[in-house]
Order: sequence, then C-alpha cells, then structure tokens
Amino acid sequence: YSPSMMGGNSRGELDDGVIRMECQGGSGGSEWDHGAYTGVRKVSVKSFFRWISQIEVDYDKAGEVETRGRVIKEKERHYEEFVLDYPNEYITSVVVTYDLDRFGLPNGVKSLSFKTSKERTFSTFGEVGRQTFVLESKGRALVGFHGRRSRYA
Repeated sequence: YSPSMMGGNSRGELDDGVIRMECQGGSGGSEWDHGAYTGVRKVSVKSFFRWISQIEVDYDKAGEVETRGRVIKEKERHYEEFVLDYPNEYITSVVVTYDLDRFGLPNGVKSLSFKTSKERTFSTFGEVGRQTFVLESKGRALVGFHGRRSRYA
C-alpha cells in the first residue's frame, strides 16, 4: 500500500488516497493482507534454509504500534530485523528475488531488500534468487504489505 499524491496528511493519518499496489510473483498459495497504516516502524524477517519463511511488521496506526505477521525466533533459523527512524524515515521500495520451479512457476521468496527515504538499504534477508521484481512507491511511503504465501513466504 502506498499513499497517493493526495493521500495522507501532515500528521501521518491516512485518507482514501491509499493505493493498493498489485501483487507480484505467482498465483499459488493463500492470500494475506496486513492492510494500510500510517507508517512502518520495524520489519523482522526469518529465513529457513534458502527461503524467506516469516515476516513480521510493526506498523504505526495513529501513534500506536500494531504488529502484523509473526516471526518465531528459533536457534536453527536465520532471523534479522531493522528499525526505521519513524516518522522521519519510511520504506520507499522492496526488492524481491525468487526462483522458478521445474514448471517455470515462482516457488517462493528467496530474498528481500528494503530501501528507505533516508537512502538506507536493509539487505539482503535470505539468499538471492535468479528472478527479481521491485515494489516501489515512487518517493512515497509503503504503509502496508499484502501478498500470497504457501510453505514459505
């Protein structure tokens, strides 16, 4: 989700100007949708073997923290997180990599890389795949995430 040019106000409150960006990648698995918020405070990512397995996001909702998704910290799995300087910093793009299965279909997210309004890059969560797509808000904040998941994210 990204506020449109008319969306949001100086207090970070959303209005009807939020744009729901189209899903990328495959059509398998089940849908998930965190919804739209006033901002993102923290992102936690867990990878299992070579795949992103869980994503947890602490969103800002009118000054309160709301956590969506869930990451369980386990010794045998790789866990990373990053904290944004909210409200002074926001996510502007996410680079996603994946691989194709033997039928040529996307089979899971391999890595995630986040870029922010302060020119910081948080990367790379997971192992880089062969295929790439970029979710970009063209200078506006990404204020919520949605997608599809199966065994891995």
